[in-house]
Amino acid sequence: MKKVWVFLIAALLITGLAMGPRPALAEDKVFYVGSPMDFTKIYTFLSRIWEQGIKDYFTLINDRGGVKGYRIENLIADHANEPQRGIELYEQMKKKGAMVIDTFSTPVAHAILTRCMKDKVVLLTPMHGRGDAMLGEVFPWVFPMGATYWSKSAAIVEYIYMQEKENLKGKKIAFIHIDTPFGREVLPVVNRLKEKLGFELGVFGYPPPGNEQAALWTQVRRFGPDWVILWSAGIGQSVSVKEAIRNGIPVDRITSCDWLLEPGMQLVGPDRAKGVVRVEGVAPGRDYPIIQEILTEVYAKGKSKGDPKFVGSTLYNVAVGLSMLTPEVVRLAVENFGEPLDSDKVRRAFEMFKDFNCGGMTAPITTSPQDHEGGGGCRLAKWDGKQFVPITGWFSSRFRPEVLAVAKESAAKFKAEGK
Repeated sequence: MKKVWVFLIAALLITGLAMGPRPALAEDKVFYVGSPMDFTKIYTFLSRIWEQGIKDYFTLINDRGGVKGYRIENLIADHANEPQRGIELYEQMKKKGAMVIDTFSTPVAHAILTRCMKDKVVLLTPMHGRGDAMLGEVFPWVFPMGATYWSKSAAIVEYIYMQEKENLKGKKIAFIHIDTPFGREVLPVVNRLKEKLGFELGVFGYPPPGNEQAALWTQVRRFGPDWVILWSAGIGQSVSVKEAIRNGIPVDRITSCDWLLEPGMQLVGPDRAKGVVRVEGVAPGRDYPIIQEILTEVYAKGKSKGDPKFVGSTLYNVAVGLSMLTPEVVRLAVENFGEPLDSDKVRRAFEMFKDFNCGGMTAPITTSPQDHEGGGGCRLAKWDGKQFVPITGWFSSRFRPEVLAVAKESAAKFKAEGK
């Protein structure tokens, strides 16, 4: 029996020598990103498509060998938009080794923010979280990495301002929002701009999910707005568009945050909704090289479990565009600080982005230790009956000083109160 074991060991050694040293593979090193999201409560309309985009993109990257020898793995789980569940998942993912967490939820992001700051884990908050987290001096471990809703609300007001030939005195703007922290989030900025520009602001909130708004719109009609800004997500947005049209608001005077989506326009009536304007942080469409590469290298090879009809939609492209931040931060961290990677190297790499535009799908993002938003660039797009077509280029609002002033006031309160 002893001779048999000696023979087997010798054979294995000879085989190993013949093959030579095994090359380092991306599978040897894994960069974990915590991606808990809401699959069951509030954001069910977007999470599955968002997950599809994330998985497709990282399938593409990992099949190509990863980045700098790292395979990227997203840790995905359901927090149901519940802060306590989000905290539990954060602790699990941190223990697994995640140095970056993106909760896709404002309440959950708020719940874990101070933990991330203490634990030195990067909290990535694109399109959610605190608007004042753009200020890196106060929030060194939090990164919006793209225009916050505060910056986007300023861009919408600037659009209205330009349409009114730079004179809003005496004009009425109705702000229609879902009555949640997300729905109320940008009001400090809009109120600041009301004082600066002299328009009258009417604020009208409805309880979630927003499928019944008739009584609210009776109040809006009495207010008699020249423009409306819609701030919600899901069914509430399409219902608001329907009600605005029904109550005599000209279609081209209806503006919205990002979450007025293609399926919602179908519910309104694609032709009926022609002229509605929304702000965009990530561009939809299939013409971008990265989307074509996913179609060719993932879908054409049967490597996705998702429905290809969603590829190129707003939600899908948001997921892909934001996912592109991770390989870039790994590249920057390894090239500038070397290995092994740690959370501080990753944090500093997030402050080194320069004109990074997610393959053409976003405004150029340039970060610094002071600016964790990356400039606040976004654009406006108009529904043409089939799709949203850009009507501006990517730009940072001229009212950015007002946004920063609000952010500094809010951040000072956070420093004083710790929340």
